[in-house]
Amino acid sequence: MEIEIRLAKPEDLASIIALMEEHARYEHAKFSAEGLVLKLERAMNGKRPRLSIYVAEIQQQIVAYCAVTLEFSTWQASEYLHLDCLYTVSEWRGYRIGANMFARAVSFAREMNVSEIQWQTPDWNEDAIRFYQRLGARNSAKRRFSYRVA
Repeated sequence: MEIEIRLAKPEDLASIIALMEEHARYEHAKFSAEGLVLKLERAMNGKRPRLSIYVAEIQQQIVAYCAVTLEFSTWQASEYLHLDCLYTVSEWRGYRIGANMFARAVSFAREMNVSEIQWQTPDWNEDAIRFYQRLGARNSAKRRFSYRVA
């Protein structure tokens, strides 16, 4: 079984959005695919794309995705890589796909000359917490807030 991890192409977006919806359901989050293809295409294009999405493909089927963005930390006065999403479909967990996707995010961080990756996961997601701890990640207790601007 050969697993290819590569940068997503516009033609992958339908499959990625299906995985995003599955991911949102898993995390008990709201999700709407309305207008998402166009918005993601815009974010993935340009001189310095705002968004990079990597996919894991097995036998021409996308089974995982990893979305990253460059962000800026005022406290550190430097950019960091925000790991927005890393998701593997349940039947392919345990095959090191997630670890390989994370390694690709680390490579991308190095390419972008940033020294830190940050992300969050729900506090109830013990499997994800153990996964990230096995990779050597450390966690910090914070609560994430959002405010809807009308």
